Amino acid sequence: MRGQDESIDGSYSFGRFLAYFLRLGALGFGGPVALAGAMQRDLVDRRRWVEQVDYDEGLALAQLSPGPLAAQLAIYLGWVRGRALGAFLVMFEKTLDAEPVGRVGLWSKADSQVLFDDFTVKRLSP
Repeated sequence: MRGQDESIDGSYSFGRFLAYFLRLGALGFGGPVALAGAMQRDLVDRRRWVEQVDYDEGLALAQLSPGPLAAQLAIYLGWVRGRALGAFLVMFEKTLDAEPVGRVGLWSKADSQVLFDDFTVKRLSP
């Protein structure tokens, strides 16, 4: 969502396309339907980087496939715009966004120095 100028000219670059998904993955919230709707609004309606028919096909395929709807739709749109490289880079960005969150969770567990053994909680000696 960069403003009205972007929606009027529809200027597209692969880097801006990838940056959109990096931002959506990092800052987007809501369920998969909300994220899919945001992709339609931003990529099809406002920026015109993706054709409506491509979005509709991707959404149908993502709904038929098991797994995360929004991620699969994003990967399909990456395929449409950049073929295998585009799909891979969009997928990589989606996992890259989740990695720091997972690391923070691991760090907080390590910092608490709690060891789970046989369903009991034991404090580690300092």
